[in-house]
Amino acid sequence: MFVPYVTSVSTWIDETAKHTPELVCVPLFGTKENNLLKLKNSEADLFVIAYPSAVAMLSIKDPKRPKKWTIDPKQVREVFSGFDMLVLDEIHRCKKQDTLTYRMCRAISAQAEYAVGLTGTPFGRDLMDLWPQFNLIDFGETLGPTLSFYRAVFFKQSFNYWGGLEYTFKPKLFADLKRIIKNKSIRYSIDELHDMPPREYVIKRIAPHSGIQGY
Repeated sequence: MFVPYVTSVSTWIDETAKHTPELVCVPLFGTKENNLLKLKNSEADLFVIAYPSAVAMLSIKDPKRPKKWTIDPKQVREVFSGFDMLVLDEIHRCKKQDTLTYRMCRAISAQAEYAVGLTGTPFGRDLMDLWPQFNLIDFGETLGPTLSFYRAVFFKQSFNYWGGLEYTFKPKLFADLKRIIKNKSIRYSIDELHDMPPREYVIKRIAPHSGIQGY
């Protein structure tokens, strides 16, 4: 289980204990060495780790580009080869395919029998964000084998003022896109989640800066 923040690790452990206490869960928020030891040696049903912690654990200096970092494929194979399922909480954290987070999750997903992505915001203004997320789950079965393929089908290509390429989604294809992604998606509205607690607002005072003061 990958979660967005280190603080989210404890939340998932607590919620799992509340709803499925029979599961043995191991939180991973220690050092790189401690996390690797737990993953390799612990008997557990569920391991929970934050994306940044996992990236730090699996990153190495790129041998071809010394100033760049890359994901160590050998480490991924050694550590994650025995996992049946990969769960990506807030999967929109992987919406850019050129990031280490996406590359890490892609390498792990390729070894898992099942993969599930959870998010309340799969995209903002840019529907391009959908392709990397679905690709982590089904490797192109839903939105095509490459981002270029997805763009060619659903986006109009043009040059901007500076000569760079811009992609604009074709509005007439929105219904088709919804139908296609529905095949691999389950959506719940807030009305269906009756056990959700009421919204609570936490107001914190912001320290004054440059003569500006507020809440």
